[in-house]
Amino acid sequence: MKLFGLTLISVVCCFISSCDGNIYLVHISNGDNPDAGTNANVSITMYGDKGTSPTIPLLVKLGDTMQYGYKDSFQVFTEDVGNIKKIRIERDIVGDSRAWYIDSFLISDLEKGALYKFLCNRWLTVNDGDTKFVAELVGYQTD
Repeated sequence: MKLFGLTLISVVCCFISSCDGNIYLVHISNGDNPDAGTNANVSITMYGDKGTSPTIPLLVKLGDTMQYGYKDSFQVFTEDVGNIKKIRIERDIVGDSRAWYIDSFLISDLEKGALYKFLCNRWLTVNDGDTKFVAELVGYQTD
C-alpha cells in the first residue's frame, strides 16, 4: 500500500522511531548490455557531512531485480548523514553473475527533499579468488 509515495511500513517506522533518522530512496540504473545484471548480494554505505551510515544491504525484491536495462529502487531508513558526498557499493560473488554494469545511482533524501547523483558507467567485476568487489563513487546534489 502506498501513502504519499511511500510504503505504509516506512511511514509507520518513521513515527515509531520519532523520526531520528531519514528515509532515503536509492535508485540504481543498470546498463543495457544483456550481461549487465547481477544476482549478488549488494550493499551501500553513504558518507555525508554529518556522518557515515552503517553498511546497508539492499534487499532484493521478489522477481527480476538488478537486471540489465532495469532501474531498481530500494527504500532505506538510517540516521541522517547530512549532505551525501560519497557512496560505497559492495557486492559479493553469490549467484551466477560475476559482473555488473551500473550506469548511475540516484539517492533521494525524503526528509530534506534533496537528490544526489553518483555516476558509475562501468563494470563491477570480481576477479577469481576475490570474495567481494567495492566501488566508491563521489556524487553531487542535483535540483
